[in-house]
Amino acid sequence: MKNEAEAFLSALTTLKLCWAIHKPNEAVRKCAGLLKRKFKEHLAYESMRKIEGSSNPMLVIALAEWELGK
Repeated sequence: MKNEAEAFLSALTTLKLCWAIHKPNEAVRKCAGLLKRKFKEHLAYESMRKIEGSSNPMLVIALAEWELGK
């Protein structure tokens, strides 16, 4: 579980970098779609799926990071 959580945090960082470089939300959604296949844990997969389907993926990423910090 710990490795999965670390991988999820790494994926969130990757998505933020993708947004910083490319800016459009479409690029972040596409990247999240690719990353979601890497996760076996249901919660991580569902989070990536929500990011992929969101009109504001950066908000979903911020909420996911906040939730992990609790």
